[in-house]
Order: sequence, then C-alpha cells, then structure tokens
Amino acid sequence: MILNTKSEIFHINIPLFAHIQADKFRRYQSQGSKAKQVYLNTLAVSTVNSYLNSIGWSTSLEDSDSWNPIAQVMMDVADLQIPGYGKLECRVVLAGQTTVTIPAEVWSERIGYVVIMLDESLKTGTVLGFMRQVNQTEIPLNQLEPIVKFPTYLSQQKRATPIQMTSLSSWITGTLAQGWKQLDKLFAPPMAMNFRGQQKLAESPGHHSSPETSRVKLVHLG
Repeated sequence: MILNTKSEIFHINIPLFAHIQADKFRRYQSQGSKAKQVYLNTLAVSTVNSYLNSIGWSTSLEDSDSWNPIAQVMMDVADLQIPGYGKLECRVVLAGQTTVTIPAEVWSERIGYVVIMLDESLKTGTVLGFMRQVNQTEIPLNQLEPIVKFPTYLSQQKRATPIQMTSLSSWITGTLAQGWKQLDKLFAPPMAMNFRGQQKLAESPGHHSSPETSRVKLVHLG
C-alpha cells in the first residue's frame, strides 16, 4: 500500500487480494448490476480498512455485514466494523462523479460515512472525505468534511457497549451469567409460588418435560 497525503487526500493502492475477495463475493450474485455493486462496495470497504489500519485503528472485516454474502444479497451495504465503536459506512464513487449515493437503508446505526473514489483501472482508491450523519440519498462531494479531521472525530465517538452472550447450556446447569436470576428468586412470594406450582405439575407422574430453562433479567428502560 502506498499512502499519499498531498492536498489532505489519501491515495491507496488496492492490493490484489482485495480484488480476489471482491470477485469471490461477486460470484454469489445472479444479477449483473448487483454483482457490480457488491464488487465496488468490497473494494471501498477494503480501501477504508487499509486506511484505518495505516493510522493505527483496529477493524474487523469478518464482523461487517459487507463481508456476509447473505447480507449482500438483501442490502446495498458497505459497512466496516470498528471494534468497540460501531459500524462505519464506506461508499464508493467513480471518476467523474460529483455526488455520492447513500441508500436509505444505511442512514442509521452508523458512526460515520467515508467516501472513496476509485480510478478507472480500479487499482487506486482515494479517500475523499467523510460525513457524520446522512439523511438524503444524493450528497455533493463538495459537502464532505476533510478526511484529515476524521481520526479526531472517530476518537471522540462513544464506545459501543459489547453485547454479552448467554449460553443456554449455562442456564441448564445453573451457571448463570451476571444479571440473570432464577424466577423464584426474583418475584414476590405469591408469584414465585405460582411458578413452583408449575414445577410440581411438571414433576408429577406421567408428565414428561425437558429440564427447566426459565430465566429472567431485569431491564431498566429509563
């Protein structure tokens, strides 16, 4: 990768493996227009990924919807997951275009939007600039913020709280994740007795059921 920061714009050579990955994703598509969309989106995401890695940011391509063939079929998506922060959308324009298209399906759940221009040979990606939020489909390129401001903007974003996964096997064995409680230990005595009554019914002769896996968690909605 060659990085050129003249005129506050990053020029990044797109490596061969990015094209190989884009071609792999393209082959999942049956329609020519969709295949082209996926190919260009993959190159855009790869370019932003290289840019962020070059300035010290960790990324996760595997956790991005843009790296999921099923999501590619269902959506026009070009996101890049930044661990601990969220999804960054990477949108592509070609040489000669003066606006960038942002589909409405990606107007939310994004921490920002970075725009990449690909040259005619698709060998170089230019990081033109970024947007913080989007609420329209077509945006003039002259409205983009300079990319040199992006690292500071990104570092100021609120870190996303990781989602704690709870294994069903832990419930069955009684080893509960923090915050989860058994029903009879959470509710008041009358309601707890009701649940015990159901348990006795399950234990009665002739009644067959799977091991109890009922667990609850209090959620404060503010």
